[in-house]
Amino acid sequence: MKNITARKIVLYSVALLSAIMLIVGLSFSVTFLSLSGEKEGVSGFELLAFKFPEEFRLFIISVCNDKAFIEFYEVFFGITSLLTLVLSIVSIGLMILAFFKFDKKKEEITSIILLAVSLLVSIGYAVLPVFFNREISLSIKRLAEQMSGTGYDEIFKHMTTGTSAFISAIIQAVIFVGYIVCLIVFKEKKASKKGTIEKAKQKHRDLEVDKVFSFEYSIIELLKEYKNLHNEGVITQEEYFNKKEEVLNSSNEKIKEISSLIKNIPFEEVIKTRKIAVEVLREYKKLLESQTILENEYDAKKEALLYCVID
Repeated sequence: MKNITARKIVLYSVALLSAIMLIVGLSFSVTFLSLSGEKEGVSGFELLAFKFPEEFRLFIISVCNDKAFIEFYEVFFGITSLLTLVLSIVSIGLMILAFFKFDKKKEEITSIILLAVSLLVSIGYAVLPVFFNREISLSIKRLAEQMSGTGYDEIFKHMTTGTSAFISAIIQAVIFVGYIVCLIVFKEKKASKKGTIEKAKQKHRDLEVDKVFSFEYSIIELLKEYKNLHNEGVITQEEYFNKKEEVLNSSNEKIKEISSLIKNIPFEEVIKTRKIAVEVLREYKKLLESQTILENEYDAKKEALLYCVID
């Protein structure tokens, strides 16, 4: 199972909502007749029977007087509704599979493709009834003209046709746009978070490097103090050597510890660090010349500093 994150849950919830909306869209009227505020319509679920409801069917046939035309659209709408239902079920299945099995790249590609297909199907499902309703409207208009003066013409003049399938298309468009927005927002947040973390790490590295080299100057001053104490007879030669060895070994270890940090800082900071290391090395050279440290101690310090700042 792949890692489940808040981003993943949000994006898949949006994609899953799109697939579910395909099923919900079948409950909207593919076509309806409206008269005096009352509507008689046929939903996509009803058309899965490949046939209009009987009363609606008989009325439409009597209006357009073309049974073959009605039968064609019954089959056509039936196939469209069935394919929409199958697509929605397949989409839900793929979404669940992708959620648990696919990697990030496949997840996004799969989701976008399914969302785009769902949107296109919804648009097609909303547009196709327009042609059917147009023919029915023209038939009603002709029938009203034929019945002019009989009193029934007023009924047909106020009768209209329409479809509610466009509601599903609008919702799908909103879901698709919402998914793209979520995708962009999550990516931006991730990039921003990554940048913030990297800056924090860089700041930490810079602080560590500065701290170590500041510490080196303190070591140099401390060695001078130990030398003065030895010259004044405050501490013995053995105590002086032990203290000097302890301090130098500790500082050399510190320098080696930050070598990996220096290799990861920006080039301009590396140049700055090298300059500081050179200055520190010059100070140790002065300690060697004043016999505060021995030749081997100076060589060990030089090796540590050069290893730290030179690849």
